[in-house]
Amino acid sequence: MKLEPIFNPHARIGHIVKKTKAEEKDEIIENTKQQVLDKYGKKANAKRAGGTTNKTGGANMTDEKNKF
Repeated sequence: MKLEPIFNPHARIGHIVKKTKAEEKDEIIENTKQQVLDKYGKKANAKRAGGTTNKTGGANMTDEKNKF
């Protein structure tokens, strides 16, 4: 009769290696850049994709006048 191996969930966790200050700094900078791009990049891309969104009228008003 063969016994099943013992399953230890904590055995999968490897040794946590301490990061140097420079590595921590680089990681924080990369995370911050990614968060900013996710937050504000979508807004900027939406404005570019939408074309000219001139709130004062400008080119959009001339197009509307020519339609009627």
